[in-house]
Amino acid sequence: MLFHYFYAQKKYFKLYNITLQKILIAPFSVQFIKELFQFSVFGITVGTYSIVSEFFCRSIVVSNLGIDKIGLYSPIITFAGFFTGFLLPSLSTYLYPRFCELKTEREISGLLNDSLRLGTLMMIPLLLLGIPFARVTIAIFYSIDFIEATSYLPYHFIGVLFYVWWYVFTQAMTPTGKIKQHGFFQLLFYSTDIAVTYIMVKHFGLWGWMLKHIISPFIFFWVYAFYSKKKMGFKLSEKNRNLMLYLFAASIIIIVIDKSLKIGSVVNYFLGPLMMMISFLLLETSEKQFVFIKVKEIKNKISFKN
Repeated sequence: MLFHYFYAQKKYFKLYNITLQKILIAPFSVQFIKELFQFSVFGITVGTYSIVSEFFCRSIVVSNLGIDKIGLYSPIITFAGFFTGFLLPSLSTYLYPRFCELKTEREISGLLNDSLRLGTLMMIPLLLLGIPFARVTIAIFYSIDFIEATSYLPYHFIGVLFYVWWYVFTQAMTPTGKIKQHGFFQLLFYSTDIAVTYIMVKHFGLWGWMLKHIISPFIFFWVYAFYSKKKMGFKLSEKNRNLMLYLFAASIIIIVIDKSLKIGSVVNYFLGPLMMMISFLLLETSEKQFVFIKVKEIKNKISFKN
């Protein structure tokens, strides 16, 4: 708090002649108070309910399967969080002020498409390399005691893909004045988490816990996409549709091969990187140039070190 206060004092308060005295005697704006109240209610209700939902879901797993099963699943959560941990905050930091600036449905649709494309591109290595090399990665960073977790990892990563896509749509809701609808959808999202965990864990064990990370993102991706189409004029671009379908289909193919062939895991060691290289063909010219520049920079750094 002190750090931000001194930073604001140096960068903004002096510039706009804002003092503590002026803040204390400033008149209340009913309009601003109402708007702030909406955000406060949204934050308190949705934020609290998200925590309650997670507690409920975890307690269901522990009471039915034991606490060791939660630990067994932890490598999957960690690896997924490694990607989403920097991707989602980056999206939210960039998208919120950008959506606040936009005035037309065409602009909103364009920004949603750009964000969906960025999220999809960032997910390509997680799915096309993360799924085939899951056993190797878990064995290296954890131990062979967690190898059982690789059975759930491919499907969980599919859930992460839909979660990223869903997350992009959520960022357009509050800046465009749809905070009440967003709050309602969020409460339904976390209620779905509880319902899926409660029903599925009893019948399918840890697979039910995995389904919790798939079903809710999948359902609400379509809910938000449909709502955005109806209320914000969203239209998915053809290039994004092709890229999203390719990544989803390629991931499913890798999973099917792994589960149906005895040497499926070996095949995927080659198929995953190959499919990642094929995805390069779906990039636009500017995106390909960006990749070439980054690869060249990496090669130069390696050559310099050697």
